[in-house]
Amino acid sequence: MIRDWCRAFAVDQRLDDDYTAWIVQSFSGVLCVDEVYQGDLTLLLAVDPGALDGDRLVGYELVQGSVQQPAVEAFLGRLREAGIMPAEVVTDGSALYPEVVARIWP
Repeated sequence: MIRDWCRAFAVDQRLDDDYTAWIVQSFSGVLCVDEVYQGDLTLLLAVDPGALDGDRLVGYELVQGSVQQPAVEAFLGRLREAGIMPAEVVTDGSALYPEVVARIWP
C-alpha cells in the first residue's frame, strides 16, 4: 500500500528546480550510473562522486519490470536535458550503458 501511495505521489514529481540548478552548477564532471534490483523493481541511480561532500545524488528513476536500453536512455536523456554534461561516465560494465551513453553524450 505504501509503495502504491509513493508511486501515485511521484507521477507528477520532478527534482526541485533549485536542487537541479544546484546539482548542475556544482557538478564535478564525473557521473556514476548503476542500477539496484529488488524483485521486479529496478532503481536507476546517477551520482556525482567528485562532490566535495561525498557522493551526491544527481538523479534516479524507478523502473518496474525488466530494464532495457530505452528506459536507461530516457533516464540519462532527462539528466542531459537538465544540464548534466559529464566529461566522464563510470558504469559497472553492464551492457545497458555503452551505446546509450555514446548517444546521449557523444
